[in-house]
Amino acid sequence: MDEDLRFLGCRLTNMESGGKSGKRLSQETKRKISESRKDFRHTPETKAKISTSSKARMTDAEKQHLREMCSKNRHTEETKRIISESKIGKPRSEKSGKIARWFFEI
Repeated sequence: MDEDLRFLGCRLTNMESGGKSGKRLSQETKRKISESRKDFRHTPETKAKISTSSKARMTDAEKQHLREMCSKNRHTEETKRIISESKIGKPRSEKSGKIARWFFEI
């Protein structure tokens, strides 16, 4: 398709055709990279930095707020009843929404 668009005079952002991003590594190169990484270990100093950084991402208050928000019911009992009644008598494909309808129409 890219070639068709270029033929028509369109200027595309990428100069390469799709699927040709980066260099392809030979099996030998992949093996060398693998071997060089086998004995890799972070130093204790680096581990401490990673630990400090990950702990600073979210405060205890933010974690607690997130826990509370995720544990709450999203619908009231009345809303759940209405949703349930709207689904009575319908086949599963209609209950599940667009994806299920698309799947079962094929």
